[in-house]
Amino acid sequence: MPRSRRAIVVALVVVLVAVAVAVALPVAAHKSHTAASPNPTGTGSGTINTTPISGLTADQFGLSTGVQLFNEKAHKIDLDMAAFAALPTRWVRTAVRWDTIEPTSPAADDWTKVDRIVADATKDHLSLILDITGTPPWARAPGAGIVEFPPDLRTYATFTGKIAQRYQGKVAAYELGNEPNHLKSFATPDPKLYEQVLQLSYPLIKAADPNAKVLIGGLGGTTGNGVLGGDEYLADLYKDGAKPYFDGVSYHPYTYPMLPSDDKGGRGWSRMLHAREVMVANGDAAKKIWVTEYGAPTGGPGSVSQQQQAAIMYDAYRLWATYPWAGPLCWFDYRDKGTDTSTHANFFGLYVRDGQPKVSVQQYESLVRSAR
Repeated sequence: MPRSRRAIVVALVVVLVAVAVAVALPVAAHKSHTAASPNPTGTGSGTINTTPISGLTADQFGLSTGVQLFNEKAHKIDLDMAAFAALPTRWVRTAVRWDTIEPTSPAADDWTKVDRIVADATKDHLSLILDITGTPPWARAPGAGIVEFPPDLRTYATFTGKIAQRYQGKVAAYELGNEPNHLKSFATPDPKLYEQVLQLSYPLIKAADPNAKVLIGGLGGTTGNGVLGGDEYLADLYKDGAKPYFDGVSYHPYTYPMLPSDDKGGRGWSRMLHAREVMVANGDAAKKIWVTEYGAPTGGPGSVSQQQQAAIMYDAYRLWATYPWAGPLCWFDYRDKGTDTSTHANFFGLYVRDGQPKVSVQQYESLVRSAR
């Protein structure tokens, strides 16, 4: 080949290589910002939203574990608490079962599980929200279940003071019961009775640990089917004189399968915003709302895809960053409870039951990394 023609060919090769590199680099960069993740439940793979959220802080990230963490064996508690810290997350909300700690009498204390959780939280620099639930047999009304408050509310209040005394300075907040505006906590949702729970418990907790926050226990839902909507229930609590007896409102503003920004009225997120208006109207603007449960199931009836779960997460934190009254937002749940698809309750986790990550794990990690 003549030298001049060879030079032309070489020049063309150089140009083609340069063009290929120029095209490949943006594609690679795009892939790094829309990270794909396998979907272990068989619904495909998805991408995450890596757009930074202005105003989002690392202090707002939490995980809500229901009662799973408390029910685990000691070594598994250690592993999970270390995994929470590694994500990373700031807050861990877990149920603490009164009926397990004092199964036969107030003198029969077994603090093994809670001691382990609190010690791990201290070691791993995690802030704890302890949700005090589960009435033991000796304190229950005849025929009542563990989820119902006892007829003598002083027994529950005494236990809250005892736990606050034991872990003084080591627990950030105590949540009194779970979703008391639902049928399960009383024969019917009764704001006046729950006001008494707050009134009896609050001074005992604050006397034992003045810096610990006392939270109303996880309001949510809409009125109907044994539920008094969280915003309505909160309004009734104020009418019944509860204002001096809590430091913040815990809320569960579920919206699945829709994004929270698509809730224009009637679902959990919009009802939470109305609950905020109730707080302001009652002179409680300084108190925060703490979301101690929010999530979406990826299996069972009424479920969403893993891609949708991640999108719901991103949208929730995006909105949360715009509220000056926002406390922590704890994603529910860390790991799926089971594999039975007859109920969606098994599938709220960031991870499936065997520990494989869902798309939302990468979404959570990305959001934490981008937070200031």
